[in-house]
Amino acid sequence: MIQLLPAKDRKASPWKNGGGRTFEIAAHPPGADFETFDWRISLAEIEKDGLFSRFDGVDRILSLIEGRMTLEIGDPAQSHPLETASSPVIFAGESPVFARLQTPLTLDINLMTRRGRCRATLERLRLDQRLAIDAGAGLGFVFALTPLVLESEGLETPLSRMDGAFFSGVADLFPPAEGKGEVLLAQILAA
Repeated sequence: MIQLLPAKDRKASPWKNGGGRTFEIAAHPPGADFETFDWRISLAEIEKDGLFSRFDGVDRILSLIEGRMTLEIGDPAQSHPLETASSPVIFAGESPVFARLQTPLTLDINLMTRRGRCRATLERLRLDQRLAIDAGAGLGFVFALTPLVLESEGLETPLSRMDGAFFSGVADLFPPAEGKGEVLLAQILAA
């Protein structure tokens, strides 16, 4: 099973604290808001230095897609310099987080899970050939940083840059014939 989540279908909304814009990719249960989601995947545009919204009882994983910034997380603050090649950063939603931009604009993906209800992993992969991916007992999610193809049960689904897709079970992921690919791969599991 593949569920395509095209980039063109996303709508912008203000951050919970009003300091930026977010583009929700998906949330569960459907229709959940910031206080009621079990999990949420979104993009965030950051145009200036500032505090992140606080999410009590939520674990967050953030991966930078465009730009460069440093996150100051916790009290006392620990510095986490981020660029597009950096590994995702994991932190508690109730931790104070301040972003310092090194570029005029940054774009990142956020995967948030309600502690005690579910948990998640997120990794960045480079592809130069077909790769089998497994959602295990959970729900798999891919976010295309370059054009890719996702195949499940013999059905190929092309992904444009910034498209997302859910999959279950085992699937294959591969770049178009002409080159290499890059993807963020997540797994969402029950707690």
